[in-house]
Amino acid sequence: MRLAMREAGVVFPVASAGVGPRYIGQGADYRASIIAARNGASLAGHVVKPVVDQDFRRFAYVLAMDGNNLADIEARRPKDGSARAMLLMDCVGGAMGMVIADPYRGGLDDFQRVWDEVARAAPAIVERVAR
Repeated sequence: MRLAMREAGVVFPVASAGVGPRYIGQGADYRASIIAARNGASLAGHVVKPVVDQDFRRFAYVLAMDGNNLADIEARRPKDGSARAMLLMDCVGGAMGMVIADPYRGGLDDFQRVWDEVARAAPAIVERVAR
């Protein structure tokens, strides 16, 4: 997302968070770090954090990779949360409802596929938020 923002010449707050407690406080998966580096980004210093109430107040959107995560996100929404929760790929023309499969049990090719899908969505998200 930050690469897409830099290319568009805009800046807005972005963060990564999860819905499960399993990896909270840990760094990025080493495979994700490898793929990020291959694509000109760094995940150094990234720490896994949970979706929290403040995310629904701070951000315009809370984006999910799949329907289960979207349901978990909506279940965490505080009553005063104004962020729109939706699938990440809903921002991409012709990809409404498309899910991004979790690469965790796969190899580098699976992580590259996720990178490619997110990189496809990032410019559309930047355009939507920057309007």
